[in-house]
Amino acid sequence: MNVDFSKMQSDIEGLIKKVDDLTQNIKMMLGSDGYMSLVKGAEYLDISQSTLRRYKNEIPHFQRDRLIIFKKSDLDTWIVRYQIK
Repeated sequence: MNVDFSKMQSDIEGLIKKVDDLTQNIKMMLGSDGYMSLVKGAEYLDISQSTLRRYKNEIPHFQRDRLIIFKKSDLDTWIVRYQIK
């Protein structure tokens, strides 16, 4: 069995580039006005983090372990539903 180390190195470099690109995309997504963490979402809505956490099942969100991410437009839609006219 022959091992082509130059191809293996090239493949590893390609994977590292893909991981770096994905990491950069995630950082841009979280840094943009379109997405925000639970902390930033609570600040945006001017409510406590515990209040937003309590209502998070009513608001579309992404969750990975303890990290909770909201789309700004989903927060806007949710808060408008409770507007008193």
